[in-house]
Amino acid sequence: MDYNYSYFALLPNLPTDSPSVDELNKLANVPHRRPKQPEGWWTKRLAYGLLFSATLALTAAAATQVVQETLAQKNFNAAFLLIWFSTTWLIMCYPIYFLLIWINGKLHNKDHRPAARAAWKIYGSENFNVLTTLFRTGCFTVIWTATLYCYCFALRILSATDVSALLSSAPAFVFFFSWTILHERFEGTKLFASIFSLAGIIIMSYVDGFLWDNPSLTGVLLGVGTSVGSAMYQVIFKRLICDANYGQISLLLSGIGVFNLVFLWPVALALYLTKVEHWEWDQIPWHWVCGSTALQFATNVLLNYGMDLTHTVFITLGIALALPLNGLVDHFVRHVVFRPIEITGFILISVGFCLALLPINWTQWVRKHLPCPSLRKDPDEEALKNHYVHTPRDLLRMSMAAAKKKQQA
Repeated sequence: MDYNYSYFALLPNLPTDSPSVDELNKLANVPHRRPKQPEGWWTKRLAYGLLFSATLALTAAAATQVVQETLAQKNFNAAFLLIWFSTTWLIMCYPIYFLLIWINGKLHNKDHRPAARAAWKIYGSENFNVLTTLFRTGCFTVIWTATLYCYCFALRILSATDVSALLSSAPAFVFFFSWTILHERFEGTKLFASIFSLAGIIIMSYVDGFLWDNPSLTGVLLGVGTSVGSAMYQVIFKRLICDANYGQISLLLSGIGVFNLVFLWPVALALYLTKVEHWEWDQIPWHWVCGSTALQFATNVLLNYGMDLTHTVFITLGIALALPLNGLVDHFVRHVVFRPIEITGFILISVGFCLALLPINWTQWVRKHLPCPSLRKDPDEEALKNHYVHTPRDLLRMSMAAAKKKQQA
């Protein structure tokens, strides 16, 4: 007896006036068609995306400039205190999210509790475990704090433009960590992006020579440390959490703020007592500290929640535009003169940044729009299979197998 294992075959006692099982199977195989969009929707989406990009670029550039100005104030040598204070503001993320879903539930007569409970799945789908919660939150908090610490010290040595350019090399390190830790598919485009980014970093390091007592080299190393920390945060987030909704992101950010507030204040106190950092309570520039904290909070909100507000292309555009904005401020306000070798490094890192964020199937899209019909042919299907590359030896083995197959053909 032949059995039909389709979904519609499992429906019991279909009414006599309803379509047959075969007809329902045929309807299920009909390709999905997108509903017709209203006129002018594309223009509105483009306008919203460009507005988001401009807002993100201005916020990120302003945050970098204000943080650098805060650290340059007299009688305030306290980078860790600034990081601790700004990270504490993240506690507001989940309460704001809970307030919004509560208001939305009241307006639409819906229960807000399922959405609130779903956010806690970020710490495990089963029962709530205190140790798991502390471990995950502690890992993210340590990486977050170490990354910002390198960021602040890099801003003390280098210009905001240099630090922004070095931070743009983070996608290159994301590629390396994803390949080695997550065992994701190897992509040639991202390999070239990493080469461009690393070349830009080396050129920027060579501005004043490769000398260990060179402050510029120290600043570049700290900027690279910031990029590595940012990349590690993204990869560990994908490793432990993978996809997350608004509530889970809000809960994680609030958890980082709470962990920072409860467990890291002794570090700030120890740095003060050992005179590694120095500040006077009556001389703290609170207007600069609060201003830089608010701008960093706004930038983090736009970066973490922007994935569902607009397309990732506009987020990429906003991050990329922050670099020339910082360059304009440094040149016209701080009177920084950029040498040709620095500009070359900026360009190489920017090219690597753009290449790393290209979609996987961008070559297929380009091939379809080529004028020559012979170039539109798809490559061998074996090359398009989703294989996982764990080591460079696998790449060599696959290339040799492909060459042998070609010779046999």
